[in-house]
Amino acid sequence: MSVSRIFLTLLWVGLLQSSPVFAAPSFFVLDEPREPVAGFEGVALQAMIAFQAATSDTAIADTVLISTQNDLIRSILQSNQAIQSLRSSAEAQMVRERYVGAFPDPTLMVTGQPLPVYTARGKQVLGIRVEQMIPYPGKLALMRKMAVIEAEIGTDKVQSFAVEAILEGQLALNEINKFTALRAVNRRFQERLDGYEDLALRKYEVGEGNQQSVLKIQLERARLDQSNLEFLRVIEAKKLLIERLVQRPIKLESTGLSLDGAPRGDPGIDGPDQATLELESRSDLRALSRSLDLATSQKHLIEYYNRPDFGVSLNWIGIVKSDMPASSDGRDALAIGVSVKIPLGQSSYRSKKEESQLQIRAIGEQIESSKQSIEDLFTEVNSNTIFDRKSIDHINSSLLPSAEALIESSVFSYSSARGDFLDLLDAERTRFQLEMERIELFKRLGAGQLMLDRISGRLNRLISEQF
Repeated sequence: MSVSRIFLTLLWVGLLQSSPVFAAPSFFVLDEPREPVAGFEGVALQAMIAFQAATSDTAIADTVLISTQNDLIRSILQSNQAIQSLRSSAEAQMVRERYVGAFPDPTLMVTGQPLPVYTARGKQVLGIRVEQMIPYPGKLALMRKMAVIEAEIGTDKVQSFAVEAILEGQLALNEINKFTALRAVNRRFQERLDGYEDLALRKYEVGEGNQQSVLKIQLERARLDQSNLEFLRVIEAKKLLIERLVQRPIKLESTGLSLDGAPRGDPGIDGPDQATLELESRSDLRALSRSLDLATSQKHLIEYYNRPDFGVSLNWIGIVKSDMPASSDGRDALAIGVSVKIPLGQSSYRSKKEESQLQIRAIGEQIESSKQSIEDLFTEVNSNTIFDRKSIDHINSSLLPSAEALIESSVFSYSSARGDFLDLLDAERTRFQLEMERIELFKRLGAGQLMLDRISGRLNRLISEQF
């Protein structure tokens, strides 16, 4: 059924419902017993229910559930159209190997003599020549090898593109985890402020406190509400970014950080003490290494161009018997020939060979420079993650317990009318800021671990397993 017919059917059902003649009060009340609706109304109702069910099922089926980093990797690899397009282009490159190393097409030449040429066997009227060029031995095999290398470089570039897209999604997911945890900390702080507000109101009612304490709590709560709005804005923006990468609606489950800011176990992320360099897994370094192989093969191919190609030809000459000379019998002639293509552009050959040697050296230097940069960046990020862990341990073992003790003391002093409410509020703010700082450290630690996966080549290996 077309969309227009479905629309007209639904419109007709609406008219039936609004008409006093055809009105059926319990038509859409699903929890009331009713008799089956017959006739056109029944058909329309069934069509509407089926249409709603189909659209609902489609929406649910199109939604991607992401609860781990591996879910994110799999979803981007399967649904991102840019990656699929690049992958198709790389697969198309693999086909080139089939025809690059093939022999060149033979040449067919047909000649006729409007002015006949007389030979000892008669009058020559037609000639047919077929020639096949044969490249120097080894040249075609080298060209096939170069086509395979170029296709492999294309595949490596696709994987490098996928790595960057996935890393962008992982960092966005890490941000979502951070701001979700911050909202939880805000909520707990608000709950504690509610308790302090009750205490401040009781003290105000008995004349032991002032109204300023209540107003300060309300102001603090409003400030937290504003922060929550900003956190929701960032969460929605990062979710839209992930949906742009996945190119489908997504449903996120809690990953990375728990509500108290502690890291959840996730097989997609290693700790910094477990991270090791896997340079052989990095697709960009593989592409550079294969580019070096390609440049070396190009140099050898240039040497082949300085070697002669061969040609084999077969000539058939059509002869017609003539009155003279006496030996004319009209028998056709057959000739076999061999040709050699002589390379004469020696200056061009030397220039191309020198260019290829310089290119080989440049690629080799680029590989060494890239490896050194990767090792330096790996050391830097690994060091930062270690210090982030130490900072988290210090907050958990020293700063937060001290803040808890200060809050207990401030609550006791304020309850016994020996302390000021500002001291209690400052103590709570101190704990709140420490919890926020701890979540920021966890977020930075998570981002550092994701970067280590990217730098070390582990992310490439995870992608290769699903690519």
